[in-house]
This record gives sequence, structure tokens and C-alpha cells, in this order.
Amino acid sequence: MFRKTIVLLGLLSLIACTKEPITQIQQPLQITELRTADEVLQFAQQEMPEAFPPEEIARIKSLLNDEDMLEFRSGNTVTVPAGSVDALADAIAEAGEGGTVVLEAGTHTESAQLIIDSKVRIKGEEGSELTLHAPDILDYTASIQPGIITHGVGTLIEGISITPDVTIGGVGIWNTGNKAIVRECTFNGFQIAILNNGGNQFKVHHNDITSSDIWFTNEVADAYGVVIMNGNSCSITNNTVRQSVFGIWECVKGGICMGNETSGNFYGHILCKVPEAYIAYDGTVVGAAEPANHWIIALNNSHDNLYGGFVTIDGAYGNLLVANTASNNGSYDFDFVGDSERFGFLTPFTHDNRGYFKPEQTVKDCGTNNKLFGGTQVDIAADPCM
Repeated sequence: MFRKTIVLLGLLSLIACTKEPITQIQQPLQITELRTADEVLQFAQQEMPEAFPPEEIARIKSLLNDEDMLEFRSGNTVTVPAGSVDALADAIAEAGEGGTVVLEAGTHTESAQLIIDSKVRIKGEEGSELTLHAPDILDYTASIQPGIITHGVGTLIEGISITPDVTIGGVGIWNTGNKAIVRECTFNGFQIAILNNGGNQFKVHHNDITSSDIWFTNEVADAYGVVIMNGNSCSITNNTVRQSVFGIWECVKGGICMGNETSGNFYGHILCKVPEAYIAYDGTVVGAAEPANHWIIALNNSHDNLYGGFVTIDGAYGNLLVANTASNNGSYDFDFVGDSERFGFLTPFTHDNRGYFKPEQTVKDCGTNNKLFGGTQVDIAADPCM
């Protein structure tokens, strides 16, 4: 039902674009244009002090810095030669806690699921390519079996081009460990490139993600770029995500999502709650513990998405959206959704969010007690909430 509704939304977006529901509203608040992370965080503390007090701002600043978590000196450095097959588990064991595994330029293949339980750095040389065993997740009655599962505290995966070993890849990396980092990697052909389920302070920085296009033709198939399902205080920065149903899916208590480019998706960003509808690799049914709240969504560029640039739905609350660029999205640049059954089940209204928009950006607000400034307001009398 959920996936069928997504397909129908494409038709609805085309209908919406044939209306003339928008009218320019006068800017009620002028703010200095924000250009840097420090300026955004200062603004967040000033405008929403109850959500972003000084200690919270300090914590978010730490999420933007990788260097404080890159101490891998206690173990060994192990180099894996090009052409390796199923070599990573032994290399990780040899590197030990706090060690480094270097993948030489060239191809590497893992024919079975790789589980990482330790703090280890897996670093690819330029030109390193890793193929993972990642079965598709077209059958949602079966458990999801990711190519890599990370449990370790402070695990780092960086600088690798990662693809599935099948035409339709399932999940690339499923993280549960705290303070893990995935950065400077390229993902191609997965239905979900990166999924976080429980890891706090998880960092997804500077990755390039192109999802599987199976959802274009198969109405029961999904594809997502980055999913923060569970795990608080995460950061998603400077990634490029394209060709997903949801490019970046933010849930639970944020974090920061900054400097990302999303295009060619159905929704560029969705602040939402993953429903309890997925069977994890261990057989448990999983979903987000709560909707997106207290996220800072700033300095992102979301354009040319089929429906919307930024969609806030399913009870998402207390989030700040500011200094984002959005253009040429199918229906709206920013959509704050009320009570809705667009996914085939009731999602409650979004509320108490704050947004600041540029004059040319289209903004539809069907939520409650959202404080939205600027933009071009959608007239919900002419274009009703759904």
C-alpha cells in the first residue's frame, strides 16, 4: 500500500502543477543570508533557544568535525591487494581494535554479509572498488540482509566505490554502532545505500549516492539514499543523492543535515517516521521510535525532484529549515503536511516547525503551529491539503 501510494503521488503532483494555487506573500522577517555552518548554528540558537540551547549547539558543532574521531593508532595497518575475494573479515581481525585496513586500487569482492564489530578504519585507495553481496528487498515479507553491518563504536568506512553484486541491490551499509562514520564513498545501484538503526552520533559526510532505479517501473519497490531510522544526534553533510524515492530520510531526534544536494528523487528530503514495516536481518520488525524532531536542515540544495524538495510529515516537529536552495521541484519546494493518508495509512500533522524561505520558493503549510517566514505561499483553498 505504501509503495503503491508513492506511485499515485506522481500523478497527483502533475495535477497540482496545472493549478494556480500560489500567491506571493510579503516577507514578514528579513534575515542576513546565512552562508556557513557557524552562522546557521548561531541563528538556530537565537531563533529557537528552547530547541537549540548552547549545550545542544556545542554538541552539533562536534558532529561536523571528523578529526576528533579519527584516532586509529592502537592497532595494525593491513593492506588488502587488488582482486581480493572475501578478504575483509580476516584483514579486520588482523588490524585489531583501532587498526586500519587499506584497500588497494582495483576490485574487491565480498560474497557474503560482512559484520564489523570493532573500531576499525577501512580506507580505500583512489580507484578502489568494493562489490557487496546485497540481495534486493522487493519481497517485504523477507528479512533485509545488508552487504555490511557495523556494530563497532567509531567504525570508519571511507574512500571506496561500493556496488551490489546483483542488478537490484538491497542495502549497502546498515549501521547500529555509535560514532560511526561513512564518508567520501560512492554508492551505485542500492535500494538503500546507508541506513542507521540505533547508532548515536552517526556521521554521513561527502558521499555520492545514485540509487537503484527499480522504483521507476516496479510499484512495490522502494529506493532511499540515506535513512536515519533510529539513533540520535546524527549528521548528514555534503552528500549528493539522486534517483531515490526519498533522497534523505530524517527521523528521530536530530542532528544536522547540511550542504547536501538532492535531485532526481521523488522527495529530496523527508522529515518523517519510518513505519514498523521492515524485517531486519535478525528477524525483528523495525521502524523509527519517533518522528523527526530538532533537526537543523540548512544550506542544502534540493532541485528537480518529481514531487518536492523538502517534505515534513507524520508528526515531525520542532525542526528548523533555513538557508536552503530549492527549485524546479514538481509540486512544491517545501511541503508541511497535515493529517494525511498519502502513504496508505494515517500520518498525523506536522507541527511546531520553523522555516525561512526565499521569495521564489513555493511553500505549502497544512500543519499546525508551524512558523514559516517568506517564500511564496500555496493557497490551500485552491490546492487542498492531502
